[in-house]
Amino acid sequence: MSSLATKISWTEVTANPIAGCTKVSQGCDHCYALTMALRLARIASARLEAGQRLGRLAPYLDVVDMATGEWTDAIVEVPDVLADFTRWKKPKQVFVNSMSDLFHKSVTPAYRNQVFDAMEAAPHHRYQILTKRSSVMRDFVLQRYGGPTPDFIWCGASLESETELVRADHMRAIGGWLSLEPLLSPLPGINLVGIPWIVIGGESGAGARPCMSDWISDLIKIARCHGSIVYVKQLGARSDIAVHGKGDDPADWPEALRCRHFPPGLDPKALAGGSVPAICGEAGRCHETT
Repeated sequence: MSSLATKISWTEVTANPIAGCTKVSQGCDHCYALTMALRLARIASARLEAGQRLGRLAPYLDVVDMATGEWTDAIVEVPDVLADFTRWKKPKQVFVNSMSDLFHKSVTPAYRNQVFDAMEAAPHHRYQILTKRSSVMRDFVLQRYGGPTPDFIWCGASLESETELVRADHMRAIGGWLSLEPLLSPLPGINLVGIPWIVIGGESGAGARPCMSDWISDLIKIARCHGSIVYVKQLGARSDIAVHGKGDDPADWPEALRCRHFPPGLDPKALAGGSVPAICGEAGRCHETT
């Protein structure tokens, strides 16, 4: 697995020039990337036994322990993935390292710069990067650029509860965005001033934890006051509102939660030359897009 189309609604394709990760906070407890990495490792193991070529599956044999079902904490660089950026001629929205963290302590500064060099060599795409190691991202971006990233590179941090609110402060220093998924608690103390975009989502999958609809509506109100654009991805599998599956169909939601906006230049359909009407309930009308 390296670069693939994805069902993640706020992006278009994923690219993983790194394999492996380490859990750092409660948002990692039910990591979808670990589940996927285990599946890929099992496929690689079966191919190895059959004498078949592993290709880009090979790194997953090193980064997960199939006996325990956990990360080994190993990080494997997959630099050939970076060639995809220039190979793709049609503009794409690219979620970089959807299954890892470019700012993991085991990723060398040299390789981190190599990834950014590759993105800069193909500026016709829009790149989205998320980390839970937000201070490392902040320091790297400030060292490389002296301020925010180029407008085609969107650096952001994931946070899930009030214990990680400092990650928002780190993003404010570089004009970064926030992924509030899985949202595990209300965030009344969050400061979104200087945060251009937030994505909100409840947890889904095995062991999903609750996400209350008022947590989401309160965040939409805070974002409106602080000037942040909002994209509600899903309510989660354990919402207090009756939903189907992971709760990602806005038709199931109250109007006030139907808020799906992209910042200017980041809508994947607009990037591809199409258009899509914004979905936004009354609580988010301050962010109508054009």
